[in-house]
Amino acid sequence: MLIIRGDTRVADIYLTEFDRIFRHFYARDALNRIAKDGGNKQNPLELDEGFSWVKNNLKPGSFKNNRRLMFFPDPAMTNQEAWSAAAKRDNNPFDDETARGKKNREKKRSPK
Repeated sequence: MLIIRGDTRVADIYLTEFDRIFRHFYARDALNRIAKDGGNKQNPLELDEGFSWVKNNLKPGSFKNNRRLMFFPDPAMTNQEAWSAAAKRDNNPFDDETARGKKNREKKRSPK
């Protein structure tokens, strides 16, 4: 654990680097699990050229939108609520994670 006081620039640099390293190793672990389980027919590294992923990241009040606004606040919105205030109201952003995972698995299994 690292506590940085009085220098938000340094704190932001540490947070960015931590996030970069975490995402790198998390992705490697996920790809290794997929490879071990035999994977599926779609390459997980393949770019999704559609726009279906955008809607979840821009839905007001959603966890993904709040996370996006934390790092990239919208400068055009002067009355925008601080992300930290919205986060306090969201006791557990992962409450629906099991249901979302089940829905995504069912969607992938269903014929197109």
